Amino acid sequence: MRTFIAVKLDPRTKEKLNSMVVQLKEISSGIKWVRPEAMHVTLKFLGNIDKQKADQIIKVMEYISQSHGLFHLTCVGVGTFPKKSRKPKVIWAGFNECGPLKTLHSDIEAELEKIGFSRENRDFHPHLTLGRIKKSPALQDLFPELERAEQKEFGVTKVDRVALFKSTLTPSGAIYDILHESRLQ
Repeated sequence: MRTFIAVKLDPRTKEKLNSMVVQLKEISSGIKWVRPEAMHVTLKFLGNIDKQKADQIIKVMEYISQSHGLFHLTCVGVGTFPKKSRKPKVIWAGFNECGPLKTLHSDIEAELEKIGFSRENRDFHPHLTLGRIKKSPALQDLFPELERAEQKEFGVTKVDRVALFKSTLTPSGAIYDILHESRLQ
């Protein structure tokens, strides 16, 4: 099963982000937009694992959650990957500089490495994907809207747990099911 560890977002934040997506849909084409129920902040993509590995991951999550307290995460701004490119591949929403999230991510990386998962080579930049650009239609109408929302605040999420998700790919988009949640202390 295809899996990842992530933080779920507050429903009000998802609503505000979806309002932005609805606006952007009206002025753009060739973009596969993320549905609100699929919005999350990925901490670690794990790939395909079996039940035995899932059990090991759950133990790691429970261990890590014992040393992390709840915190708040503010969703602020939108942008693209590659940054400032005229042919971006991804449209994302960002988050404030959140030390507790980065520490949680770092601890997850360190503990999962002990059970055979490679560390990510790139720096961790908390974000959530809003859309994936499949075709490069005329994006000139999209860029001004993204620039206007570079510092827009979309809401605050209380992070009190991390979740292990199963991802099932379908023609209409990925379906995410929670396999386990670990409550932060």
